[in-house]
Amino acid sequence: MKHRDYFMLPNEIFSLGLKPRDFAVLTCLIRHKDNENDSCYPSRDLISKECCIKIKTVDAALKELEKRSLIVKKHRLRENGSHTSNMYFIADVFALTQNSAAPQKEPPEIRPVPAFQRKVG
Repeated sequence: MKHRDYFMLPNEIFSLGLKPRDFAVLTCLIRHKDNENDSCYPSRDLISKECCIKIKTVDAALKELEKRSLIVKKHRLRENGSHTSNMYFIADVFALTQNSAAPQKEPPEIRPVPAFQRKVG
């Protein structure tokens, strides 16, 4: 839930045992997410600035969050075919922690969204 001057963070995020850098990046993504499809597309530079960490550290955190199935990253292209910021889909942290007794074997269900395609011609 996003409001004008604050955003809500699920309490369950604290039980995930994340490293501080991963926690900061996941929190940043949650801050920017669209509540309709749990996605966001902040640039790595913006994440770096908001979390006060280097872009290389952002990349390592994003890789770890993907590995732990907390996010799914989709590459995006502009109409002219050049790259733009990635889109990130954020898993339901509450659902992940409810089944914490058994390790996750499959990534959490993330609602499908339209693919970003390059226009031809």
